[in-house]
Amino acid sequence: MTPYDMIKAHLDTAVPFAAHVGVKLLKIGDGTASAELVQRHETSNHIGTQHAGAMFTPVSYTHLTLPTSD
Repeated sequence: MTPYDMIKAHLDTAVPFAAHVGVKLLKIGDGTASAELVQRHETSNHIGTQHAGAMFTPVSYTHLTLPTSD
């Protein structure tokens, strides 16, 4: 198992809100990560579009996969 596989396997536990709204980590690699969030009633706002809080959750979620520098 690679470090990226371990991150992908445990990220839902580390970020329960992302799992709650339905974020799926699609791909992770050196300096890159992608995720998706399918819009549904629970993640929509009062005008029927994706709620901003839900919309930015994938960004926050994938940001956690990136290495940090000292």
